[in-house]
Amino acid sequence: MSSTPDPRRRLAAAFLLEAAAWLLPAAVFLWIYTNRLGATSAAVLPHLKVVVALATTTVLLRGALHALGGRKAAAFGGALVTATVLSGLWLYYVTAVVGFSAWGYLVSWGLISTYVAQAPYMMEVLGPTTVYAAGALVLGVFLVLLAVIQALYRRGDWLPRASGRLNPLVIATGAVAACLLLALFGWRYNEFPPTPEGEPLALSFWPDSFARKFQSNLRPQGRQLIDKERAARAAYGNVQRRLGANVILIVSDGLRARNMHVYGYGRPTTPFLSQMVETGSAVRVPRIHSVCSESACGLLAIASSRYIHQFVDQPLTLPEVLRMHGYEAHMVLGGDHTNFYGLREMYGAVDSYFDGTMSRRGYANDDANVVAALKRLKTHSTQGNFIQIHLMSSHLLGRRMAPSRFGEEQNYFAMVHGKFEPSEQERQRYVNFYDGGVLQADQTIRELLDVLRSKGLMDDALVVATADHGEFVGERGLFSHAKGVFGEVLDIPLILMTSGKAAPLRIDERRLASQVDIAPTVLSQLGMPIPATWSGMPLQSRATPVERQVYFKQNAEFGLIERNQDGRTWKYWIDAVSGEEFAFDLDSDLLETRNRAAEIDPADRKRFRMTLLPLEVNVRESLSLR
Repeated sequence: MSSTPDPRRRLAAAFLLEAAAWLLPAAVFLWIYTNRLGATSAAVLPHLKVVVALATTTVLLRGALHALGGRKAAAFGGALVTATVLSGLWLYYVTAVVGFSAWGYLVSWGLISTYVAQAPYMMEVLGPTTVYAAGALVLGVFLVLLAVIQALYRRGDWLPRASGRLNPLVIATGAVAACLLLALFGWRYNEFPPTPEGEPLALSFWPDSFARKFQSNLRPQGRQLIDKERAARAAYGNVQRRLGANVILIVSDGLRARNMHVYGYGRPTTPFLSQMVETGSAVRVPRIHSVCSESACGLLAIASSRYIHQFVDQPLTLPEVLRMHGYEAHMVLGGDHTNFYGLREMYGAVDSYFDGTMSRRGYANDDANVVAALKRLKTHSTQGNFIQIHLMSSHLLGRRMAPSRFGEEQNYFAMVHGKFEPSEQERQRYVNFYDGGVLQADQTIRELLDVLRSKGLMDDALVVATADHGEFVGERGLFSHAKGVFGEVLDIPLILMTSGKAAPLRIDERRLASQVDIAPTVLSQLGMPIPATWSGMPLQSRATPVERQVYFKQNAEFGLIERNQDGRTWKYWIDAVSGEEFAFDLDSDLLETRNRAAEIDPADRKRFRMTLLPLEVNVRESLSLR
């Protein structure tokens, strides 16, 4: 005797299956978001409300299709609507996780739209195979989802069966009520976005709302820090103006010192900078350390002469100080600084601003746009000009003008997330790609200085060439940056040169140097006072002792580098999550291969821990927000 399935059970099963398609991916993402990406449980309910609102909207649209068309047309149209919204939501989840892994926080919609609009250039930079594979995967998921949903709707769509049992007046009343509730929800979401709770979509739409989170790091907002900065700004406003040389600050994204010929690398990756140093036209600071391994904190450290645990929202920066002396300040930047963690606001008031998103045509990460923008730049100051330039040639997303001179190459973009053990042949292709970017950065710097010379801006100029952070190119199984605190991502270049009437540079090469020293070194060279809240020291000074400590932090890892009175250099750091300690003698172990934490004298360990207490507080507070 055969039995037919209970229609009510089939209806319930169809409804539960569709609900699972909405809620299960959301639940998985929210688990990752709260347990791995730093969000709190407060984000769960607001995001589930958004998911329910999206699901309800698709149900209403499907109901309209059923009212207007036949069964097959409604099944296809309803499946198309549901598959489009669902796949878009799932794609956002993947993008959010990948973006957080790469940059330390959720990507903004502005950043997403920038790169979507530049898909042809991304294909050129990353290679058609990578882009086609990603596109094919997204399209394949969408088509499979569409086919499955359409088949389910044709077989037994719960919506027309459920609505068929109801009075038409009840259906119409329910539909109107649902539309009103959705409109109210949308208005409230737009007017009062749940950013304080950490709802992910809201944080992507309104990225300024997580101002305290600065990529992977926390910007402390203690009243004492803010008051000190306000007092320092007011005091500096009363200093006597001084005339000075033009200041040209060139920051190359992801440029590490150990792959530069000017720092002893075997390949001729920096012919221009090497020639400048060899002929005495430039000074190479032997070793300088970034405060972190990602762009946002590195750029802010350069601008404000502050370590991460000292950051404030409106710091007194180098361009602001120079403007107080009558300088014009101009930003000519490759890459997207408008949508990337509020960098444009961080730079403060300037006389002109350009970044890659404003290019008249072409790719945002193409340094040809920077050269063209510099050619268009007009300056009017008789006191001096500050020009900050940002290059993307050495970044893995930077556009290469020509194939590498160093052999077969391959972009390591696909290796960014996780640890890998590529073959030696594969890793050599990645190194060739990176070295080609270093060479292009060197060539671009030469071209930029030629442009400045043609404008007369090199007749009296101080030029600073440095980086925001370094880069992993397969060492320790890692690629790219924004991870770890090893030398590969913290050791950066600093090349200083003067031109024309500018006074010659005399750098104390014994001094342990950090990114925070760049701005004080510039002001000292110009004979200008240094703001009281800056943490760096001028590298020209020989008056202060050789011994010194500089600090760094990335995610949960924080530490210091110390040069002792006897000239020896130690690097010590702690992983706040695992509790593991690391210590390296940088004089005998430059590549940081032997962890000597167990050999540290207990008195030194206690001294290190006490010194690092402010950084540890910052790390613990950051971890507590997860």
